[in-house]
Amino acid sequence: MTQKSRRNDHIPRRNGCDSYVMCFINSSFVENIKIIDDSLNNKPSEIENINIFDDSENILLSNNNNTSTLSKTTCCVPKDPIDWIINNTTCDYIVMHGFNKNKNLNFLNSKRQYNDVNRYLTISLFERKLLNGEKCLRTWLVYSEKKGCVFCGPCLLFDRDNYSQFSKDGFNDWKNAESRVSQHENSTKHKSNLITLKERANTLGTINVSLTKQLDEHINYWENVLRRVVATVKALSSRGLPLRGHNEKFGSTQNGNYLMAMELISEFDPFLAEHIGKFGQCGSGHTNYLSSTIYEEIIQLMADKIRQKIIDEIKTVKYYSIIVDSSPDISHVDQLSFVIRYVQENGVPIERFLQFLPNTGHKAIELFDSVTKLLNSYEIEIENCRGQSYDNARNMSGIYSGLQSRIKELNPLIEYVPCSAHSLNLVGSCAADSCDDTLTY
Repeated sequence: MTQKSRRNDHIPRRNGCDSYVMCFINSSFVENIKIIDDSLNNKPSEIENINIFDDSENILLSNNNNTSTLSKTTCCVPKDPIDWIINNTTCDYIVMHGFNKNKNLNFLNSKRQYNDVNRYLTISLFERKLLNGEKCLRTWLVYSEKKGCVFCGPCLLFDRDNYSQFSKDGFNDWKNAESRVSQHENSTKHKSNLITLKERANTLGTINVSLTKQLDEHINYWENVLRRVVATVKALSSRGLPLRGHNEKFGSTQNGNYLMAMELISEFDPFLAEHIGKFGQCGSGHTNYLSSTIYEEIIQLMADKIRQKIIDEIKTVKYYSIIVDSSPDISHVDQLSFVIRYVQENGVPIERFLQFLPNTGHKAIELFDSVTKLLNSYEIEIENCRGQSYDNARNMSGIYSGLQSRIKELNPLIEYVPCSAHSLNLVGSCAADSCDDTLTY
């Protein structure tokens, strides 16, 4: 059986787990995922007596005070990853007990020639330096003595597509080893495979702490950053304050309210101060969650959540009225503001802004199409509408072909009420026009 055919016997991922996955909103960093899996209470599967690679002759597996002994009898998982047969038995065994990294072997077979220089795998590649300066083992890395390459254990087990050298043919570019290995361990696919490994460990009743510790620390770090970012954005946007300034440089007096608030918090928060010190001026292309791209996405997510809450309230109370008006914004783009008025369950009437519709046009038929499409997109039934209010322009208030008449054709119960503010403005304008002295002044 070839290595390729062995890969085809890949175990499918478990999609029906009782996990809640929170994906934070950086489009360039989907890998920040927090697994909250408190409801997995599955009993560990029965495992055959199989061989292991450590120095002990027996392994004691303790779960719920029940201890089972796995004797060293059958070698079903070879030491060299090139010989692994990827199937359920192999995955279950490695999830329960890990695998041998083979880092204590000599690396003579890893020789690779660059022009007139020979390079070899070094044991330092099995360690990585954390942000706080500490070093930890790359527990996912495994050396193949037969092929003279290194593989990624979790990706070798769970990566169907073989998207990387670490899961397909093995990696041996020792000249660029540190950067390529770091790039792989920060990739979305690698962290997804680590999560799959962790979820599978949960179903088997154990968690390989050493293998997932690095991922957990990474998740917790960026989660703490996001908590501070979201709180800052929420505070500023709820008060209608602009976030962006003339630049996005920490220490500048023109960097806007958002970065100013982050700098203020960092004076009392050592964690945020350290994060800004390390990533604040790293520039584009580096993940720091401090850029305008991030807080704009956070604002959009908040808006989507609030809008959905409003729609749910409208559907609950059933009856509503609509208020529509158009005006150009500061960039001279005409936009239609859409407001819905309804009575809450406690009897208090309330108006909720729903959305801006840019470039809808000024003709009654164009406004009519925009209003109906918007209501249909949010599954708000026009049959439950009981009122409409616009200004006194003919395209809005016309009794034959205006917007109000076209809406009334869909539902005769929708009464038209002219906007009192616009009506008062017309009264004042006409009163001024009736005074000759005012006109000739």
